[in-house]
Amino acid sequence: RGAFHTKLTKAGRLDNPEFFSSNSFYVVPVGGQSCYGEQLLEVAGHIAAARIGGGDPTEPLDSSAGKAGLVDRLETAFGPGSRYGPYPPADPDARPSMPLDGPWRHGSIK
Repeated sequence: RGAFHTKLTKAGRLDNPEFFSSNSFYVVPVGGQSCYGEQLLEVAGHIAAARIGGGDPTEPLDSSAGKAGLVDRLETAFGPGSRYGPYPPADPDARPSMPLDGPWRHGSIK
């Protein structure tokens, strides 16, 4: 917390810290989602899509089909054809310069 306050003070933003970026891994535009937020939205969307009419599940979420549907949804959102790109990268030993200008795929998505 102290280090963050120091960054805010140096940037002259201690009194208005909203939208202050200090992430050393990736840069997300103001109003954008991190990978964590996008993952949450995909899971919530999957749960919402499983409900119809009076709230009865079209496919139980803990069934094989329900789980496969979530995996398909996450692969579409975070897979090779997404803005996150392929995983693993072509050269797994290459280290990109940080922070990345764009999305960062965190460990629970890999």
